Amino acid sequence: MGTIKWPLVFAGLLVIISVYGLAIFRYYQSQPEQKFSESNVASSTQNQNFSIPGVNSDEKQISLAKTDSNQESSVDTPKPVFPEKTSIKILVEGIISAMASGDGGKVDDYYEKLVQRGDESVSAMLELLVNNSDPNVQITAADILSEIGTPSAISELIHGTEDVKDAELKEELSKLIGNVDNHKCWPVLRDAALTSEDPAVLRGTQKAVSTLAEENIIQDLSASYGTSEDSETKSRIANLIGSIRNTDAAPSLKEIAQAELPVGDSVLLQAALNALAGIGSGDSTDFLLQVLSSDSPEKVYAASEAIEKVRTDEARSALLTAIQNPKSGLNEIATIVAINSLANFPDEEVCQILEEFAKNEDKAGQTAHDVLNRIKPDNKE
Repeated sequence: MGTIKWPLVFAGLLVIISVYGLAIFRYYQSQPEQKFSESNVASSTQNQNFSIPGVNSDEKQISLAKTDSNQESSVDTPKPVFPEKTSIKILVEGIISAMASGDGGKVDDYYEKLVQRGDESVSAMLELLVNNSDPNVQITAADILSEIGTPSAISELIHGTEDVKDAELKEELSKLIGNVDNHKCWPVLRDAALTSEDPAVLRGTQKAVSTLAEENIIQDLSASYGTSEDSETKSRIANLIGSIRNTDAAPSLKEIAQAELPVGDSVLLQAALNALAGIGSGDSTDFLLQVLSSDSPEKVYAASEAIEKVRTDEARSALLTAIQNPKSGLNEIATIVAINSLANFPDEEVCQILEEFAKNEDKAGQTAHDVLNRIKPDNKE
């Protein structure tokens, strides 16, 4: 073998290296340049949290949430942040502003905060109710007073109702008064019911008493009736008692009916019996039937007036049971009044039972015949 010519070997190696190096260079040069746009950055960083010092002074964390490309992005209005003791003035300004802008979420937040502040909010809400020119703001202020529900808040709700002039608004305020269910508000409701000259207030207080009344309230009203010398006050007390529809009040109403009547005054008795008829439970209806069988002409008359007002299914059942059961102890007057009261229930079963009574040649039979003529015209001869 000849001698290796090293210079030629090195030259060959350099050529090979140069060729491969050029090929690699051209390969990378041929690849598309990687572009980085704002959208690439956002895309590559979706669902990550970033702290951006210098942009927000408090270096708040910004969350970039992934959204569907076909959906419009939406930004929720941030909820107001309340310092521990935000002034009532700021809360009032806030709720007015939120209502003006139609931001329901903020309205709810300010509403809740004003309710939570309780009696601190009362005077400001009365001011809005009476003096603001926007009916929506007025009814919202009244609703806050109703929701606070303390004696102070309900007192100002009543005063505000008396002061506003708009008839439609007064009617809405009357309903709010009627929804009061805090027994601590009874003195406020009683005073308004007995002294106010505003019809909307009187309707509202009567509605509240009808559902709120129980033993203590009825005893208070009954005592006030007995001591009052003013006929208007007595009449208002009787109207309040007659409007009661709370079943828990039945025992106290029965006590009034069972008490000895003042000479020449059966107004309170009539009111108590009317309330029992309005309650319309089976028990209260049975009690009315018992009064019909009493020896007192005044009580019999009052019970007959009341029982003809019954309208409930429970009262219907009690009446049917009483007139068909010989052991019920009804005398003739009670039976006749009970039959007459069944005119309020003109269904097939009642008509069939009345038809059986109508076969009898007595006053009860004649009454049944007359009732059938009223509720079933084709029964006329």
